[in-house]
Amino acid sequence: MGYLRQREAWKDRQTIVMLRCERRVGRQRSRQTRYYISSLPNDAQRILKTVRGHWYFENGLHWVLDTAFQKDQSRLCTGHGPHNFVLLRHIGLNPLKQEKTEKIGIKAKRLRATVDQTCLLKVLAS
Repeated sequence: MGYLRQREAWKDRQTIVMLRCERRVGRQRSRQTRYYISSLPNDAQRILKTVRGHWYFENGLHWVLDTAFQKDQSRLCTGHGPHNFVLLRHIGLNPLKQEKTEKIGIKAKRLRATVDQTCLLKVLAS
């Protein structure tokens, strides 16, 4: 925890949070301890709501970007390329999510739009 010694860099910090998490899938159980430095006041309910909101967003958006756009397989890692492609992925994801007539997943909708002009026009019009 050497980074805590650099506390002047953590402007407006109010709390240091330790959160113990447990995940159960079938009979499997995993436990994890996470630490956060926060500018939130010492309010356990508010901090928990904020952390859950972060992971909801993280799991929802980033999981979709990875499965639909294979983000984790990207080898782009120099210059402005990674940032530019994040923007392009988001630009591509938004109309795919807004188009509601095709009752298929984002990845399947993206692939269908590449081969079916009708589907592509629905996505672009959304």
